[in-house]
Amino acid sequence: GRIQETQHRQQSLIENKKLHIVWAHRWEHDKDPELFMRVIEELHDKFELSFKLSVLGQQSESVMEVFENAREQILKRHRITILHWGEVES
Repeated sequence: GRIQETQHRQQSLIENKKLHIVWAHRWEHDKDPELFMRVIEELHDKFELSFKLSVLGQQSESVMEVFENAREQILKRHRITILHWGEVES
């Protein structure tokens, strides 16, 4: 009833206020994706932050494995919500 509706509204407000971290670069080694992913993991694991994540950008075959491995690890972390993963058409 009303209590569930109020709880749902409160949860929606919390979700809307979560930090949204965006990777908006090509997926290349010179952009240091390994460091970015280590920071994401540390924010979650060490600081216990909840946040939304979008990993955008043109994908390169040379670092696809880095991103796919990172995605698998991120999916195991319950305080991270992936909003988008991959290239976005302009």
